[in-house]
Amino acid sequence: MKKNKTFLKKTAAILLAICIVENLVPHCLLSAATTNTVNATEQTKPEENTSEVQMSPTAETITITSKDDFLAFAKNCNTDSWSVGKVIDLQTDIRLNGTDFSQIPIFSGTFNGNGHTISGFQYEGDGYVTGLFRYLAVGSEINDLTVQGVIDSKNSKECVGSICGSNAGTINHCTFEGTVNGKNKTGGIVGINEVTGTVRNCTIRGQVSGYYYTGGIAGQNFGSLEGCKNEANINADNAWVVEDDGMDWLKEISESDNNRLQSGVDTGGIVGYSVGIVINCENTGIVGYKHTGYNIGGIAGRQSGMLSNCINKGTVYGRKDIGGIVGQMEPYLSIDRAASLEDAVQGLHDKIDNTLTDMDN
Repeated sequence: MKKNKTFLKKTAAILLAICIVENLVPHCLLSAATTNTVNATEQTKPEENTSEVQMSPTAETITITSKDDFLAFAKNCNTDSWSVGKVIDLQTDIRLNGTDFSQIPIFSGTFNGNGHTISGFQYEGDGYVTGLFRYLAVGSEINDLTVQGVIDSKNSKECVGSICGSNAGTINHCTFEGTVNGKNKTGGIVGINEVTGTVRNCTIRGQVSGYYYTGGIAGQNFGSLEGCKNEANINADNAWVVEDDGMDWLKEISESDNNRLQSGVDTGGIVGYSVGIVINCENTGIVGYKHTGYNIGGIAGRQSGMLSNCINKGTVYGRKDIGGIVGQMEPYLSIDRAASLEDAVQGLHDKIDNTLTDMDN
């Protein structure tokens, strides 16, 4: 009996201890967790505020309210460093008729057009890379701007656009109304859209002509064209054909003999040649000339990148490799697991060597 009483006492003590621990531990843990959370918040908060102050300096804003203001701004953009961190606010329409304005050499900041129009932009020269902005640097932005004019680049005629010749930044909600004439890499908005370049929700009305890589939005695209619309005619007359071939007799050729015309390569309603992204774009203009040109498409003349959700409502003409959406689709090489194209090629070479070795064995 004594042993049984001792056993019962010990058992009761153990059960009582367990109950006490169960009641105490959750409160202690909750209290500790709450304390730690408060302490962590108190310690982190000042650091976050300090970081925000350091990382968000106030950008310098320059307001353009007259033609003279715009010309002064253009003159200052002779180096890429001048416009870094600057925001340019256009607060009035600008008429460039009668001025000595040529182009804005390079821009690295943010240009807000605020829905205004720059008209009378007339360029006729032989400079390489042509547009209202010759170069847009990485990180730059052009927003809500309309440009009207005629861009006719002679001789070199390479990388010709209306808003920009070579774009590595972002162009948003911009419109061009007029004519763009070039030779190599000619676009209604940009001549060449670089890997970091984005052209978004832009529209062109008028006419674009070129011989190699010609598009309503971009001549060549290595970046992204998103939600853009072309309402212009692209290489839709024979003037560029005659000049390219240097044969005046082409003007007199009847339609039945036009099968001899072969000028013009990579012409598209949106882009001439693309290895980048083309998405949600639309073409309503005429693309190409009857019986003339190779790789002619309603959206892209030739492409090996990504093209998605695009619509063509325009008529497409050409001689060979003609399509309502794409003239020529090139094979796509996936290099997701390769550090570079060179690595991908080397990997393919190794696989071929292994295959040949297996065949020998």
